[in-house]
Amino acid sequence: MPLQQCLIGIVKVKHLDKKQYLLKKGAVCGNVYFIRSGLLYRYHIERDTMIISGVMAENDTVYTVPGFCNQRPSHEFIRAVVPTELYYISYDELRSIQVRFPEFHLVCHEISVYCHTMSDRRSEVLLLPHTGDRLKYMWERQPDIVARLPDNLLAAYMGCTPQNLSRIKSKLYQ
Repeated sequence: MPLQQCLIGIVKVKHLDKKQYLLKKGAVCGNVYFIRSGLLYRYHIERDTMIISGVMAENDTVYTVPGFCNQRPSHEFIRAVVPTELYYISYDELRSIQVRFPEFHLVCHEISVYCHTMSDRRSEVLLLPHTGDRLKYMWERQPDIVARLPDNLLAAYMGCTPQNLSRIKSKLYQ
């Protein structure tokens, strides 16, 4: 059976409502997801503050790296911003495909590189010293995320308060 037929036979669909959790802290991330439509964010809580470590939209891959790769309880949450449709395969199915189809390792490698690139992008945002610079950087590189993410979540992703973000937006867009 060719790889494409194998994937068609095992890929499943999941629908999330707005604000519904895909993963909660303490659960094992047993699947890797691909977003068909929608918007999700990955976060953890530190000293009663939400720290958003990733925002994922259409065609992005979604999983927690340590939780999925090591099949251990996650320290993060993954939640839908808007109604979201996902395709997914389980950890065991992914491993089985890699054994049966060695060429699939390249696909997994590309997904991993992409996820690391997106993680580095967030680090680049946080290295900028001023919120205005962070917002400009994001408008240039991720305008769809800035436009679609509610301000409270955008602020948490950018490492600032919603009030500071609102003040900066009003200055920038006068």
